[in-house]
Amino acid sequence: MSANHKYQLDIPDLLVRVPLFQELSPSQLEYIAAQVREKRLANGEMLFQKGDSPHGMFLIVFGQIKLALPSSSGNEKVVDILGPSQLFGEGVMFMDRPYPVFAEAIGDSLLLHVPKTLLFELIENDPTFARHMLAGMSMRLHSLILQDVESYSLRSSAQGVIGYLLQHCPNEGKDDSAEKSSSTCRSQNNSSPRAST
Repeated sequence: MSANHKYQLDIPDLLVRVPLFQELSPSQLEYIAAQVREKRLANGEMLFQKGDSPHGMFLIVFGQIKLALPSSSGNEKVVDILGPSQLFGEGVMFMDRPYPVFAEAIGDSLLLHVPKTLLFELIENDPTFARHMLAGMSMRLHSLILQDVESYSLRSSAQGVIGYLLQHCPNEGKDDSAEKSSSTCRSQNNSSPRAST
């Protein structure tokens, strides 16, 4: 496909693939799709900064988004790298809290922005919409818990300890010998730690 070729996104189809929206009716999906806006980002472009107020949530159509924490030393701690069909920003949006991380495009990216005002209006005025969203969120939570249980149950005890330490022991401001030794253990066990969000 050439760079100049215009294409039409099937926004309802993209939305229904996201667990949060899977239980919505076709008319609810169409209503949301009509108000969703495309957001294009170039490689390295910031979507939002830590501390910004959320105005909605984002669905990645293509590209990747890095979520990271800035540090006073100028380094950053990458929290997650998200790719196509992943939704993000919904948690802080629903809690009405500022973003705890910054978001930056890794490569050219296309996102769909689902406005907070739209979702809050639908939740307040349509009880079935709220129930359908809760059902979608519950299904996603259930699948994440199952993945976690499966991930932990399939690891050796050494891998489990390493994963726990990497997840729960901060290493900022300390020497990196613990990270080096856990890296050595991972390579000896031919495994990698689970990324946490």
